[in-house]
Amino acid sequence: MKEMEYNYDKRKTSDILHEGECLGIPFMIINCRHDHPCAYLKVPEGSKYVGMDYTKIPLECHGGITYAGEYPLPVEDPNKMPKGYWIGWDYGHLFDFSATSAHYGWDTSGKKWTTKEVYDELKEVALQFVKLLSEEGSNAKKLHR
Repeated sequence: MKEMEYNYDKRKTSDILHEGECLGIPFMIINCRHDHPCAYLKVPEGSKYVGMDYTKIPLECHGGITYAGEYPLPVEDPNKMPKGYWIGWDYGHLFDFSATSAHYGWDTSGKKWTTKEVYDELKEVALQFVKLLSEEGSNAKKLHR
């Protein structure tokens, strides 16, 4: 697990801070362009959530689900991105710290999330997701295939 570093540079790409499986669900935590962290869970193939509008996915997380797509945000080496459908949320909201805000002299009083704090919340969201998948008859263990 790498620690989240807030360091504004509009040329920087995103870095993977932590990845693996949580409750059988592949996940990634990314440092989004060194501005704020984002968390992602992979949706199992065949799930009704594949291709679903992210605003319709009933998961509670920081700021709500803000992304659904074929891969997490771009990182330094796109070849490292696992294939599949992913859902995600970010920690760059109004009451969160943003390196961009600090760079431009805007409000910097927001919370600076650590990778561990993001992972702790990701575990709670993964638990909700496993329950949703079991209700639809999906098997979270199929995710890593």
